[in-house]
Amino acid sequence: MSNEPSIFFSDVNERQGSFLRRTFVVGGLSALGITALIGRLAQLQLVQAQEYSNLASQNQFNFRLVPPPRGRILDRNGVVIAGNRPSFRVLVVRDETKDLDQT
Repeated sequence: MSNEPSIFFSDVNERQGSFLRRTFVVGGLSALGITALIGRLAQLQLVQAQEYSNLASQNQFNFRLVPPPRGRILDRNGVVIAGNRPSFRVLVVRDETKDLDQT
C-alpha cells in the first residue's frame, strides 16, 4: 500500500474552482435582485410619491347614497314587520362653524 492520497490535487482544485464559480454566480444574481428591489423602492418613494399621495387622499372619503338592499318584510297576514325609513346623520365641526346657535 502506498501513502498516496486517493484524491489527486488537480481534482480538488477543479472542484474548488467550480464551487467558487457557483458562489460568484449566486452572489451576483442575489446582488442584481437586491439592486432591482432598491431601484423600484426608490422609484415609488421618490418619483411617484405625489401620484400615490393624491390617490390616497381621494380614497380617504367616499360619499355616496346606497339604496337599501331589500324591501319591506311582511308577516303571513300582510302586516309590516320591518320596513325602510330614511335615516340621517349630521356632523358639526365646532372649529369650522361660525354661529353654533344658528346651526
